[in-house]
Amino acid sequence: MGPTSQDHPYTFVGAPMATVVGQKLESLYHAIRNRLKSVLHAWHPSDMSAYYIWSPWKTVFDPASWEQITVRHIVPKQLAVMHEFQVNPADQKLDQFYWVRTWATAIPIHHMLQKMDVFFNKWQQVLYQWLCSKPNFEAVINWYLGWKV
Repeated sequence: MGPTSQDHPYTFVGAPMATVVGQKLESLYHAIRNRLKSVLHAWHPSDMSAYYIWSPWKTVFDPASWEQITVRHIVPKQLAVMHEFQVNPADQKLDQFYWVRTWATAIPIHHMLQKMDVFFNKWQQVLYQWLCSKPNFEAVINWYLGWKV
């Protein structure tokens, strides 16, 4: 079962409350981090509820704790998704790309860049191969413009 607000009611109440109460909740942060880690351990990037549970805590936890949990539980799974992602101009499926892109505001930029490097390397390779195959350039332009949106 994926993370949901029913499984973790303190996520939606606790994170906003923590920014108001501040230091008084410091003693609870360790337990909350451990619970969030256990949720993220079983998480799959296709389950967007984890983003809605995890991201509100970004302003609550110290940056080092935030990055440590993100790097351990989120980034590797998203990197695997990006490695599996196929760029296919004939039948492009973007679900995996969107699973990763959604997290852009919650993950430190240098970790997002790592995933986008995987994506753009694939994208450039497909574009190069397509251009070398004497393509219909109108189709190439339309595909390219579709990515700009």
